[in-house]
Amino acid sequence: MEYWDLFFRDRDREVISLIGSGGKTHLMRLIAEHYRKNKKILISATVDMQRIPEEETDFLDYGWLGEYTLFSEGEKGVYLLSDGITNDNMLRGITSKEADDLSPGFDITITECDISRKRYFKAWRENEPDIPSSTTQTVIILDLMAVGAEINSENIYNLDIFMDVTGKKQGEKVTPEDLLIFFLGADSIIKKTPGTKILFMNKAETPELKDLAVSLSEEFRKVSDFSPDYILSGSFHQREYRLLYAKDPEENKKIQENGETAVF
Repeated sequence: MEYWDLFFRDRDREVISLIGSGGKTHLMRLIAEHYRKNKKILISATVDMQRIPEEETDFLDYGWLGEYTLFSEGEKGVYLLSDGITNDNMLRGITSKEADDLSPGFDITITECDISRKRYFKAWRENEPDIPSSTTQTVIILDLMAVGAEINSENIYNLDIFMDVTGKKQGEKVTPEDLLIFFLGADSIIKKTPGTKILFMNKAETPELKDLAVSLSEEFRKVSDFSPDYILSGSFHQREYRLLYAKDPEENKKIQENGETAVF
């Protein structure tokens, strides 16, 4: 079973929302690259987003103001829309409603819905993330490098929320238990997100981090009310991944029997 097997299940369009920290834009580029030749793809964001190399797109508008929809454009390829360029050279996002309104004109809509400014972990405020309501698949990215990182504003986005939720202080280290609170507690981010819920633990690039991903996966699946539909670990940079868990028992059985690493 591959990651791509999770696409177009009983539907002819995918609206994918990316949240978390540590690889959202990279995953967006990998998905767009995979489907570029045979699907019509919209990439955008509801927050400020890193710029994407222009050669990876077939149509781009850095100053889209909602004056057209691209519904009539039938050409396959990657279409990028943003509401401008910020002073720090980021792509300014469109609204989640605009992403919803645009999505019927595309086979795949990929929207980055979280801002984390390259921190290892994102602690969410009540009004975050801003996800399109038409989302069919939410991918929550967890940077494994967060474990062991010092708790400070350079490593944690929304540091105040993180300390309030975990009870930790600045200067202490992030533990696996700290991260689980945000996923398995009453305000679980998994519970709040629409569509198929996929947790991807990124930067599993050493034996120790691969073991950590397996250990965290076992903890996630213990709480069925909050467990994702699928859990993967891997490395966007190394273009490899491994499916660790599926909530569906039959699918999970196949995953456990396979256990092989696949490539993007």
